[in-house]
Amino acid sequence: MTTTIDRTDLASDAALERELIELIRAGLKEHDLTGLGPLPELADRMLSALPQTDSPWAEALGPVYTTRSLIGLLGVTRQAISQAAQSGAILRLITSDQVAVYPAFQFDRHGARLPGLAPVLNRLAQGSPDPYVWALWLNSPDHDGLTWADRLRLGQLSEALEQAELAARAWSQP
Repeated sequence: MTTTIDRTDLASDAALERELIELIRAGLKEHDLTGLGPLPELADRMLSALPQTDSPWAEALGPVYTTRSLIGLLGVTRQAISQAAQSGAILRLITSDQVAVYPAFQFDRHGARLPGLAPVLNRLAQGSPDPYVWALWLNSPDHDGLTWADRLRLGQLSEALEQAELAARAWSQP
C-alpha cells in the first residue's frame, strides 16, 4: 500500500493527525509491523521526517527541515547536504542554538530543489552576508501574492536574477 500525504491538501494539523491515524490503522490491518520497533520510537522517527514549524521565523519562512529530516527527504548523506549548503546550492540557516535548518520552500514534496536557486543566492549574497535576509526575500509575497520562490518554480529565473541584483545593491547601500 503506497499512500502519499500532501500536507497542503489538509485543512489543519488535526486533519493531518486523523489522516495519519487512519493510514496507520489500515497498515496495521494489512501488514505485520512488529519489525518497526516500539511505537514511541516509530512516532519519533515519523515526526523527525516532517518539516519543523516551531519557531518565530516559521510565519515568515514557513516550515524548515532539520539536517536529519533533509537526509530522509533527499536520501543523501550529511556530508552531501553540507557540501550543497557550502556551495550555495541550497539555503541553510543556523538557529540561535546553533542548529542547521533548511527552509522547506526550496524543495518540492519529492525533494527536488528549487530551480535556479543557486545563482539567485549568489546574487543576494553580494548585498548581504545574512542567509536569513535571503530567505525572507525569497519567501515574501509581492503585489501579485507570489514569492520569488514561487516565481522560480514558474521558470522566471531571469526576472528573479534581475530583482536579486537590485535587492543586493539596495542592501549594500550605506
